[in-house]
Amino acid sequence: MSTMTPCNSIDEIPRLTINNRDSFILEGLLHSKHDRARYSYIWEHGTAVIDITKGRKVYWLCNICDEHYKTVLFDASTTSNSKKHLRVSHRIQKPGDSPYSSDYERQTPSFSTQPSIETAFSRAKKRKRTSSIDVPTNLWDRFKAALIAWIISYQIAFLVVENNCFRDLIRIAHVGLAEMIPTGNTIRKWILDLYETKKAILKAKLHDEAIGQIHISFDLWTSLNGLALMAVVAHFTDKDYRVQTRLLALRRLYGEHSGENQAELLADVLKDYELTDKIGYFVTDNALNNNTAVDILLRDIQPFLSQQ
Repeated sequence: MSTMTPCNSIDEIPRLTINNRDSFILEGLLHSKHDRARYSYIWEHGTAVIDITKGRKVYWLCNICDEHYKTVLFDASTTSNSKKHLRVSHRIQKPGDSPYSSDYERQTPSFSTQPSIETAFSRAKKRKRTSSIDVPTNLWDRFKAALIAWIISYQIAFLVVENNCFRDLIRIAHVGLAEMIPTGNTIRKWILDLYETKKAILKAKLHDEAIGQIHISFDLWTSLNGLALMAVVAHFTDKDYRVQTRLLALRRLYGEHSGENQAELLADVLKDYELTDKIGYFVTDNALNNNTAVDILLRDIQPFLSQQ
C-alpha cells in the first residue's frame, strides 16, 4: 500500500463501499505508516481498511481479489487466515517456505484469472469494483482528458494504465480515480472516439466558417521506420478574414510513390471532408509526380475540367 497523507479528522476521510456497506475507510488515511507499521508479507498483497462502525476494527482486504471484482476480507488482528488465503487462492506464501503443503495441493483457488466464456465473448456490462469511492464527474472528466493527452503527446503504450505501479501512483492522489482507470483497450477506444469528435468539429468549421475557396497543400516523405506518409493541409480565410491552416490528414501511402497513388489518397481525404466542390489552388513542391497527382485528382473530383 502506498504511503498516504493522514487526515486530521475521520469525518474528512472518503468512505469505501465494501459488501454494500459504506462504513470503511483506508487505514493509511487515518494513520501514517509509522503509527501502524505492517511487517508481514501479507501487506504486500492486501490493504488495511477500518470499519468505523465496529470500534475502528482493522481488516485485511485482498488486493488481488479486488482486481478481479471479488471481495475477500479478514480480521487483521491475526494473519493466519490471510496467509492461508494467499497460499491456497493465489499460490503466494512467505519467501523461503516450501510450496508443498497439504492444503496448497488439495484445494482449488477461489477464482480463476482466466476469463469465462461469457466474459470473453460478450460485451456485458462490467461489474463495479467491490471497494469504491465516489469521484466527482468534473474531476473524472478532467482526469480522463489529461490522461489521453499524456498518452498521445508522449506516445505512451496503452497498456501502461494496467501497470500496478502506475495505478499506485494515481491512488496516492485519489483512491477513487485509481479504481476507475480502465484497460488499455478502453484507452484505445477513447482515443479513437476523440479523433472522430475532433474530426467532426473540423469538418463543420471548414463548411461553416470558411469564406471562398479552400486551398490544399500536400507533401510526401518517408519516416524513420520506412513508412511513406502524406500530409494533407487545408488553407482558408474565416468569417473574420483571418487566414486559417488545418491539418486534414496524415496518412500512410501504400505502394509506389506515384502520382496515381497520391491522387487516390488525396481524393479519399477531400471526399471524406466533403470539400470536392470547394477546392481552390494546390500547393506542392516541384516533383513531377505531384503534377500527375493533381491532374488525376481534378479529373476525378471535377470531371467537367477535362471537357474544357
